[in-house]
Amino acid sequence: MSGIDYLPAGYAFITQIINERKNQEATHKKFTIKYGGKVFYVISIKEGDKKKIYNTEVIEEIKQEIDRLKNL
Repeated sequence: MSGIDYLPAGYAFITQIINERKNQEATHKKFTIKYGGKVFYVISIKEGDKKKIYNTEVIEEIKQEIDRLKNL
């Protein structure tokens, strides 16, 4: 199982997220230990009326992780 953390662009500057960053890292580590899969950040930006994935390279990383987990 993999995890996806969906965040708006500019998330690193939101005070609450900054304060929770260490907690997130610990939670993601627990998730990886429990389920064996990585956690990915999907960052969205707004383009007109639609949301768009900003870090599109994560899509390929997620696909690779799914394939890896299928082969365990």
